[in-house]
Amino acid sequence: MSELIRIRHLSYRYPDGTTALRDVSFVMGDDERVALLGANGSGKTTLLLHLNGLLQSKTGEVELDGMPVEASNLKQIRQRVGFLFQNPDDQLFLPTVAENIAFGISKRDNGRDERVRTLLEQVGLAGLEGRNAWHLSIGEKRRASLASVLAMKVRLLVLDEPTAGLDPRGQREFGGMLDTMRLPMVIASHNLEFVRRLCTRVVVLEHGSVAADGPTETILNDKPLLLQHGLA
Repeated sequence: MSELIRIRHLSYRYPDGTTALRDVSFVMGDDERVALLGANGSGKTTLLLHLNGLLQSKTGEVELDGMPVEASNLKQIRQRVGFLFQNPDDQLFLPTVAENIAFGISKRDNGRDERVRTLLEQVGLAGLEGRNAWHLSIGEKRRASLASVLAMKVRLLVLDEPTAGLDPRGQREFGGMLDTMRLPMVIASHNLEFVRRLCTRVVVLEHGSVAADGPTETILNDKPLLLQHGLA
């Protein structure tokens, strides 16, 4: 296992004075799928946004593959970190499904169209190339957003509440699709069964601090811990 992410003593305060992260430190390997659990306001999304530099703190350090996540490296970082937002409408900004996916593929790539078709098949949207992206269901939008991220051949997938708005069947299908992908992932979620299926490790956040960190089954079978942190 090689080290993929290293976070050292990361703290973050929003401009309105709200402290979202407090001295967060952990290391993640390139063969791990890590879930971030915690009640609303625990700092999960804020932490995710530091992984590709959408937020940057002056207190603490974040590294990807040994590269500091800072202004001078952001182009390289964002080519390696694929971020799936909670609301797919924040990610789809071109008229058709195919255009959104192709955006992350070089125009000089002679296999661009074939790559788009392959990605559509991979996420279960084959044949929807020409569909208006804004007329898709929320599940289809999430799949199209995922395909647009995968088009960049990313090193790490970061997902913020990927099952939000999906019915139980949609959650199972989306989880099954992610499970076939050989990529390390960091997933913020309230869905414990989804986490149990996908993730090898769980980090619990409470008021912006790491309250627990361990193997998924160990954390999810600790009912007093889950109750204490509003997770059960």
